[in-house]
Amino acid sequence: MPNIHRTNRQFPGGAQIGAIDENIPSTAGSPVTNLSTDLDFYLPNPADPAHPLHYRFLFWNICGTISNDPHHGNGTVPSSDTVATAWYVPVGNGDGGAAIVTYAFWLEHDSVVTDTPIQSVTPAAAWAGGNNTVVSSTAGSGPRVITARDTVASITNANFDHWFPLGAGNATDAVLTVAQGGSTWALALYQHHDRSGFRPPRTDKKTKPGPIQIFDSGPIDRSRMVDVLKNAQKHSTDRMLQLLNKDQSSISHDDLRAVAVELTTNINRMQSAVDLINARLKGK
Repeated sequence: MPNIHRTNRQFPGGAQIGAIDENIPSTAGSPVTNLSTDLDFYLPNPADPAHPLHYRFLFWNICGTISNDPHHGNGTVPSSDTVATAWYVPVGNGDGGAAIVTYAFWLEHDSVVTDTPIQSVTPAAAWAGGNNTVVSSTAGSGPRVITARDTVASITNANFDHWFPLGAGNATDAVLTVAQGGSTWALALYQHHDRSGFRPPRTDKKTKPGPIQIFDSGPIDRSRMVDVLKNAQKHSTDRMLQLLNKDQSSISHDDLRAVAVELTTNINRMQSAVDLINARLKGK
């Protein structure tokens, strides 16, 4: 029985953020539907306790399926252990430059590799060549037409699958097109030939999910607490109503597993809200 390893991680390095770290027993071939996370994530800032570290959701990798909706992550469980990773970026860490930053992302290993995914760029002046992963938005004229490499050295037995722009840009097959002057990040997704063999490199022991860590209990916490409660109420209610409205004889094991995954996620949200409320009360 494969496990889904559920975590939040910082892009692109992969450092875990927060306390969510759990293994969810699953069944190969079963759908994972509407897995949800928070758009904004906050952690204590030891260097400046009055200003928590702020992370913004970037994308899901759920069983090798990439999506950018924090509240509706979906995937299908493969035959081996897999992941449900919500990837985040620190808020306010942009470089301010006009550029397209590309990343070669290994779906099965849920990680960025250092190889450039770029095969060629038009206009040629926009890319320095070699292993450079950044394309200028201002050098040369016209839209940036970026063609991906079919394979990269660090990702074995895998091929380019598709581009996933995290902002501006349009992709068709191996070609990503971004308007001149536009700035964006773009994932070039690489996948093993055998899609069922999801092989994440981590071998973490099983842990129970924990609450989001407590930080300053000021207005930002209260706003976050309201969001947590709204999300938990909305998604758990939607999922439960869908199940209850089905004919009893048609309720499958996959339906029950999907509800169990959603309720587990909402238990974490509600625990976070409880911790924030308790922190606020202790501060009075």
